[in-house]
Formats: sequence, C-alpha cells, structure tokens
Amino acid sequence: VSTQSTGVKNFDDAITRLNVCKQNSDFNDFCQTTFRALKGKAFDLPSLLITPVQRIPRYNLLIAELLKHTWSDHKDYRSLNEALIKMKDTASFVNNRATEAENIKKIIAIQDRLVKKQDDDLKLIDPQRRYIREGEVSQIVKGSSKKSRWMILFNDMVLLTKKETSLWRNTMKLEYIAKIPLKDVLIICPENSPVPYCFELRGGRNQKPVRVALPSEEEKQNWLSDLKAQIDQIVDKNKFYEGKKNAVAQKKAELAKVTLAEQYVGLRVHGRRTTTVGGTTSSAELSPSDDQRREFARKRINLLPHQKLTAQKEAQESLIKMLEEEKAKNEQMEKEKKEKTRASIRGD
Repeated sequence: VSTQSTGVKNFDDAITRLNVCKQNSDFNDFCQTTFRALKGKAFDLPSLLITPVQRIPRYNLLIAELLKHTWSDHKDYRSLNEALIKMKDTASFVNNRATEAENIKKIIAIQDRLVKKQDDDLKLIDPQRRYIREGEVSQIVKGSSKKSRWMILFNDMVLLTKKETSLWRNTMKLEYIAKIPLKDVLIICPENSPVPYCFELRGGRNQKPVRVALPSEEEKQNWLSDLKAQIDQIVDKNKFYEGKKNAVAQKKAELAKVTLAEQYVGLRVHGRRTTTVGGTTSSAELSPSDDQRREFARKRINLLPHQKLTAQKEAQESLIKMLEEEKAKNEQMEKEKKEKTRASIRGD
C-alpha cells in the first residue's frame, strides 16, 4: 500500500516527464514498437501508469469479501479488519488522485491533438490546470457568418480550435485559433442578436472578443453555467490570497508601530532611541523605577514638534519599506514557481 501510495503521489510528475519525452522521436518509435508487440494487452504508456491507481479499489473489495467469509474467532480476522480500515483510507486518497490522474491524461490527449500554428509557446500541461468540458460551437465573424469551431474549457482559460480530420489515420487534430484567460474575461449575452443562442467572451486589452453560438438554448446555458463557476472560483481564490497578503502587511505594520513606540520611549526616557537588531534590543539597564517611567511614557509621550515630525516620517518610511519588501518577496515566489513549472516541462 505504501509503495502504491507513493506511486499515486508521483503520478503528476510521471505524466509531466512523459510529455517531455514524447518530443523525442526515438522515444516515440520505441513506444510504438513495444505496444505493437504487446498485441492489445496495453494501448499506451499513460494507461499503464494509471493502473496502480485503478487497482487499489479492487483490493478494497477483495479484503471486504474475505472478511465477510471469515469467522470472528479466526486468527486472521483481526488482521483482515485492520487491513480493510487502512485500505479504505488509502482508497479514499487514491480516488481523489485518480480523478486528478484522469484529468491530466485528458489534457495530455488534447495537447497531443493540438496543432500550434500561431502560439508556439502554448503548453497545456500544468499542475494547477483542470479540464472542464469541450464541444462544437460556431464562431460568429463579420456580422452573422459562422465558422465551425471546437471549444475547450479549462478551469483557467478557454481554448478555441478548429477540427482537422486525417482520413488515412482516422484521427482528429485541433488547429489552434485563440485562447482566452478567465482571470480577465467578461461574458456578454447580446440582446436582439441576429444569431440565436450566442454569447461573447471579452478578455484583456490585447485580447480580441470572441463571439460563439451554440446549437440550442440548453447548450448555451450549460456553457454559461460552467464558465461562470470557473470565473467565481478564480475570483474567490484571488480574494483569499489578497486577504493573506493584507494580513501579513497589517501584521508587519503593527510590528512597526510597536518598534516606533519603543523608539519614542527611548527619546522620552533615555534621551536616545532604542534599537533592535537580530532580536537583541540595545538600551540602558532599567531599574524598577525606570519600568514605571517607561509605562508612563507609553501612555503619554510629549515629544517636541520637530521630534514628532521626525518620528512620523520614520514610521511612514518604515511601513513603505516593509510593504515594498513584502511585494518583492511575493513577486519572487511567483517567479520561482513559474520557473519551476517551466523547468519541469522542459525536463531541466
């Protein structure tokens, strides 16, 4: 069970590495030769990689059946019962990972069918990307004229493609037309449109609007429902991370206020500010009477006007500096995350 759980955890990495290996012609030739030799026992490598994920629920059923036919005073009854409990926990974990594995397998299949003629940098394989749905639509161009398109919805973008069928291979390729990130998208349902069951997707500044029509009102509403659900999730996620960033900034601002209060005490009580470096505070040794004076100084600080202005300026500069540091830290973390994702795809 432990070995299979590890395999399930590493499935995403294995699929990402497989996608990189597929760019090597020698690797593809080897796979084709091997699977031909298997004569139908296996069809492709992703199917073999997902086999351990699919086996665990079967083990769960097997142990449950054994326990059902084992009397309670049998020496193996307790061990079987414990094994069933552990297997159920493992199966619950695997079921979640199996869904993710099927999702990645689906995205890889789309990536393999995609013919990139305009956006050569388009990479569909991403650990955070989820496949939602796909279907045939009509893109409205120049008034009311239509062009047949194949539209695919992910949790973070819409991919618009054109179907290309290869008769001699009996396979369908997808020619890239456009991608619309959902983080900036606006959905418009035009009124009194000459084309029924249509809606428009408007992206960022450099994104051309895309208007599509569906075969029926039901299909249109299904697409709109899924689109809005993904957009709402993106908005909620952004709010969550923005709230985290604001909480960190607020905490550091409060810390700055405490530090400034200590500096005020230093000016009031000792005639110089106290400083803290590496968690060590430099100040004169305090007696019990000094503690009372410091507490009094915390409540009533009577600085000279120029001292107040200086302290306020230092407080503002300290807060701005901390906010800038937090922003730079978040940007660096985001940059490292993107570089790590690119490196995993390139196989670095």
